[in-house]
Amino acid sequence: MTTLPHRQLSLRPDQLAPEILRLAQAEAPQAEFFQRLCEALASTVRSGTVNLWVIEGPVWLDLRWDRMSGFSARRCSAPKTETVENLCPLAGWEPEGWDHDVLTVRASRSQGPSSITVLGLVAGDRKAGWLAFPGSDPAYLLKREAEEFLKVSETLAIALEQQRLLAAIRERVKELTCTYGLSGLTEGPDSLEELLGRAAELIPPALQWPEIAVAAIVLDGQSHGHSVVEINDGFRTPLIIGGAERGWVEVAYTEDRPRLGDSAFQPEEVELLATVARQIAALVERRESRAEREKLERRLRHSDRLATIGTLSAGVAHELNEPLGAVLGFAQLASGHPDVPEAVAGDLKKIEDAALHAREIVRQLMLFARRDPPLTQPTEWEAVVTAALALMTVRCRDAGVVVVEEFLGEGVFVDADPARLQQVVVNLIANAVQAMPDGGTLTLRTRAEGNDAVLEVEDTGVGMDERVRERVFVPFFTTKDVNEGTGLGLAVVHGIVTAHEGSIRVDSSPGEGTRFEVCLPQTAQAAG
Repeated sequence: MTTLPHRQLSLRPDQLAPEILRLAQAEAPQAEFFQRLCEALASTVRSGTVNLWVIEGPVWLDLRWDRMSGFSARRCSAPKTETVENLCPLAGWEPEGWDHDVLTVRASRSQGPSSITVLGLVAGDRKAGWLAFPGSDPAYLLKREAEEFLKVSETLAIALEQQRLLAAIRERVKELTCTYGLSGLTEGPDSLEELLGRAAELIPPALQWPEIAVAAIVLDGQSHGHSVVEINDGFRTPLIIGGAERGWVEVAYTEDRPRLGDSAFQPEEVELLATVARQIAALVERRESRAEREKLERRLRHSDRLATIGTLSAGVAHELNEPLGAVLGFAQLASGHPDVPEAVAGDLKKIEDAALHAREIVRQLMLFARRDPPLTQPTEWEAVVTAALALMTVRCRDAGVVVVEEFLGEGVFVDADPARLQQVVVNLIANAVQAMPDGGTLTLRTRAEGNDAVLEVEDTGVGMDERVRERVFVPFFTTKDVNEGTGLGLAVVHGIVTAHEGSIRVDSSPGEGTRFEVCLPQTAQAAG
């Protein structure tokens, strides 16, 4: 886009045609073209003032150049009928009568022009606009001078029509370039933040002053692109995603430039920004839908893996139960013999303890595999949580863990096996305490959410990365040192919750703690 150099002009009417053609061929921004055109027209008359109305359908451009105040522009509604008499009120003139020989209106106002020469601008069969020269002399333009302007008027009308068509083509090309570039951002592995930053870079070249234009895309409070917060003369259009406003697309110019009306941005640019906002909203929706779908697929694969492991665990537990029972039984029989030496009796006690420990592991595997159905009854949710917390109070205190209780305080009941539900809470508290070796805060929250009773167990511990989060419910998986845990605690929690037709999920990041959320269906009476 060409920027026209500023020139001090003083032209005769017969010099206007070449200057008008030069301006029309320069391909400058539309606002600058009109400013330079009005300046050239005004330089040919003694008053240094010119009014130019450019027809753009139902909306006209009302352009003015004044030697004292320079260029001004506004958009106004077209008069009901396009007559010279109807043009004068647009500029605040009150015509008294017309001298049709010199195309001059005599004004009756004590202030303002006493005469206005008005010329219609016609290109072929299309009216392009009107040109007016207000003056202080009742016979401001002589018939000879008026005829010179009449000769130029056709050239001016053609230039205005050419400028209108070229501007429309340029805007369309820029719009298509911008929207095509945005459509190309939907593919590829880039993160959403990177895509929004690249999208913001595509916007300034689509504006009429790209070299001083900046753009930003704000989504959920995060800005991508050039910050325009400190620039007053900007424009923004909202980002509507899923029916909710979650941000905006904003543009601004860093320097002043000629403008056509109150806004620095033309209606076509405003519409383009609305189109850009819709494309970006669609991009965000697709990316978020894809991320949610991938998350659900990961959860499904994880559930399938857990189900497979559960089936395997149940088979192993079943096969181990019988030989473990035999080992435990024979050890107990042998230890009860009266002639057993003391040293042998001690070894038999170790065998018995090891067998009992192995049986407990088998029992936990059966709980994880949901092969031992719970004996459910209406159970008060918070009473179970309180009882489990009482069992763990001393351990929390010794570990320097502060317990915060945020209970609903209402009688919420679930169909559950109280003992197993208590084991769920104890295991989650124990896991949280172990995640805070230097102490911290453990928060227990209960709430009702629809037909579900919800328990949150949140700690301020070391947190987990994605690799650990994906395996946290797998039996025997543990991040603890050898002999510090079997890796069955959270697997048992998952098994018990699932056996109660509930769900459990975990949110955690390294260094930011962990939050487990357990949801169980309320009893029909409580939910109603």
